[in-house]
Amino acid sequence: MDLGDGMAAAEPGSLTGTGSSSSGGGSSWRRRSWRSLTRATRSASFDDSDALAAPAVIPVDHAALQLLRQRALSGSLPGARRDPFKLGLVVEGGGMRGCVSGGALQALNDLGLRNAFDAVYGSSAGAINATYFLSGQRDGVEIYHDHIASPQFINLKRLWRSGGGSDGEPTPVLNLSFLIDEVMQDVLPLDWDAVLGSPVPLKVVASSLDTLDAVLLSDFTDPADLAECLKASATVPEIAGGPRLHRGQRLVDAAVFEPVPFRSAIADGCTHILVLCTRPLLQRRSRVNSALTDAMEVAIKKAVLSPDYMVPAWKAEVDYLMKDGISQDDMLLAAARQPHDAHELPWFAGAHVFPLIPGPASNLSPLCIDVPTLKAGVAEGRRGVLALGRALLGDTRDFSRFFSELESSNIVPARSPASSSERLWRRYLEEDFSHHA
Repeated sequence: MDLGDGMAAAEPGSLTGTGSSSSGGGSSWRRRSWRSLTRATRSASFDDSDALAAPAVIPVDHAALQLLRQRALSGSLPGARRDPFKLGLVVEGGGMRGCVSGGALQALNDLGLRNAFDAVYGSSAGAINATYFLSGQRDGVEIYHDHIASPQFINLKRLWRSGGGSDGEPTPVLNLSFLIDEVMQDVLPLDWDAVLGSPVPLKVVASSLDTLDAVLLSDFTDPADLAECLKASATVPEIAGGPRLHRGQRLVDAAVFEPVPFRSAIADGCTHILVLCTRPLLQRRSRVNSALTDAMEVAIKKAVLSPDYMVPAWKAEVDYLMKDGISQDDMLLAAARQPHDAHELPWFAGAHVFPLIPGPASNLSPLCIDVPTLKAGVAEGRRGVLALGRALLGDTRDFSRFFSELESSNIVPARSPASSSERLWRRYLEEDFSHHA
């Protein structure tokens, strides 16, 4: 059983800066968020031939998966490991597409694998999902289709309205206060104390406009501190409001610099990492075209929606792109295509990274509020983890019940390529913003 040594990544801070390892992969004021609000909402035009989904045959001999299996079978517990490794769980967000990683986390909990990990790293919706995962509340994923698939949380009409908030300020398109201060407090209450006391620590990733890099937020002092960190991680600039001043920094959405925080996990000392992705990854045909596309996205962002406070961040992301010459998506694609030797690639710094990539059912808009589509996303996340679990542990336990439940659910997404949210977003992109320049 080869678990790899992973020691090149074993020392925290071995990469430049606390979060600098994350910045090179963070192409865009939303690789996941901005692109999701533009190109990735393309349910009608999405070409499955360009996407890489979970492999038909899972490479069970991957070092990260072998470590997960070994710990599961031995009953290994945090703080009492018999191996020298650090196994991280990275959870992608992406707005309402977080339902996919939420379903994946629910399945991990059902399989009893939570304590196999040494830390959980979440960005945006992924961090929110991680709180319910660490508290052991498997119904947390229901938050998507039962509680926030509504105009109270997402309402693009608010782009054209002023006022509306309790303090007289405009209510943003994404109402994080409704989600975190109302739903997570009173409607589907999170066990905040269980998260704070979890033996597996939560690391929330956000983007700092002061250091121009991804930052890890952890060691929460109380529920209020944790709630504010969750809001910061999900504050999509302008769409969810302006920067949040917390812990002495101006913080915005994690996806500005690191939508999938595997590089923050590596910088934090993880030697082995399981990444829960929330959408199929597009296969780029050329690194040159990839870099040009990413640079064009930055130009579009600056032209369409350019608050002054984001200008340095946009400049920084271009610098990171030019420095690395490869996007974070392409890094994860490399890990999926070269599962046994990807750790030798420079951006993985010796860490063994396995991305669990969902299928086409995860190709939904981060602004989606269609309940059947969201339920299908949850099912897709569960399906991926259950397939992984069966490949790793099928010789030790019966998985038939889980798959029977998935098949009997018969959830079919009812997507419309001309949904109201997408029509509103196209209208917004076509607005004349010259008077804001």
